[in-house]
Amino acid sequence: MNAFRQALLDYNLADLGAAGGPFTWSDAHTKERLDRVVGSLKWQGTFGFSRVVNLPPSRSNHVPMLLEVRTEQIVHHRGRRRFRFEEMWCSHESFTQVVEEAWAVPQNGSPIVQVCRKIKDTGKTLLDWDITTFNSRREELDSVRCRLDLLLQKPFDSGDQAEKLQLSRRLSELTSIDETYWCQRSQAIWLKDGDRNSKFFHRRASNRKQKNKIKGLFDDNGVWQTSSNGIEDVVMKYFQQVYASQALDVRA
Repeated sequence: MNAFRQALLDYNLADLGAAGGPFTWSDAHTKERLDRVVGSLKWQGTFGFSRVVNLPPSRSNHVPMLLEVRTEQIVHHRGRRRFRFEEMWCSHESFTQVVEEAWAVPQNGSPIVQVCRKIKDTGKTLLDWDITTFNSRREELDSVRCRLDLLLQKPFDSGDQAEKLQLSRRLSELTSIDETYWCQRSQAIWLKDGDRNSKFFHRRASNRKQKNKIKGLFDDNGVWQTSSNGIEDVVMKYFQQVYASQALDVRA
């Protein structure tokens, strides 16, 4: 341990700390903070908005640690939810009944209009059903993780081991549903069924979203625009020029 501390001093590395509980590892006998994230002062100055978070416990004895690397504060804007068919719906025993009942509702208009309205109303019904059915499972997943986290932070008690094992089994069941959710978004169909790695799917989905995001555009003056209004102005001016009518030079 002294050699490790000396290595940190030699390379000017400091513990970045962590949000969350004080322990990162436990077994049937004790709890400790074994895992840490370190960085140099230069790194901390460059990525000043970064932070380390101790995540809720997983199936491992070690608590997952997330390093959020940021150079500036990020503000998220959530848009209106679009309809997306979820594969996890098919695993629920009520799914077929929900679809059949929604589709059976009579509609007015021509046959094609009726079909369009049935599709639209069935989609709305599924979204409402998803909120009432699967949101409760997501809340239960958070609750199970929170309870496991509380057991980890408590002083050691051998009587907590049975509850920890029961919660771990339930966490595994709920995680399977969560993995299906992120697998669909990751578009990583090559990974074998049964491989449990929802973090991988989450990272793939996040990377794809980040890759498709327009981070900035050069305007007519060669200035790099990164704000929403600046990017919008560049796009608008470009297409206005593309679709602007031009007089033809007709010479006899």
